[in-house]
Amino acid sequence: MKKIIRLTESDLVRLVKRVIKEQEDDFFYKANPRQEYYYDKDDRRSDVEDEMDAEEWDGEDFDNFYNKYPYGERQKTFPDNEHGRRWFKGYSKEHGGKFPVFKRKSKM
Repeated sequence: MKKIIRLTESDLVRLVKRVIKEQEDDFFYKANPRQEYYYDKDDRRSDVEDEMDAEEWDGEDFDNFYNKYPYGERQKTFPDNEHGRRWFKGYSKEHGGKFPVFKRKSKM
């Protein structure tokens, strides 16, 4: 038996806002440890002003990183191929052996 769900305009607006907010929880990274700005998963420059939580990945842990953040074709810097693995390792080495991923702190 099918169930019909009726949405008001305000329900739809709330739903869209929630989806957009969930997408904002993606990761950010700095191409250089001394930079003041971040790049997002699509390699767009972002001047994120919010406080950030850092998560560090070992330079050899590309597979686990990619499984947690699987952006496929949209992820230009870290594609799931040899180029992405080399970039990840080199980036980790420049950051002292760890790949730091930054996420916005949740505001609850």
